[in-house]
Amino acid sequence: VQTCALPISDINMARQMSMYVIKEATSLTLQDIGKIFGKNHSTVIHSINAAKEKIEENPSMNGVFTGAVNEFRNE
Repeated sequence: VQTCALPISDINMARQMSMYVIKEATSLTLQDIGKIFGKNHSTVIHSINAAKEKIEENPSMNGVFTGAVNEFRNE
């Protein structure tokens, strides 16, 4: 069993933000995104909403994630 040095909250935030970027940048369904992460579609909905809230709370994050979405679309 591998252990990770990151706190669970950091791992969750990274997953939420990844789901948000994938949803914004692709035409994948919530179910498809869930399969990538081993989660169900309701968890994906919750994660995307949590990411949106974090972006709204911290406007400087908006530019970072807009850039990430644009980069992902251009790949």
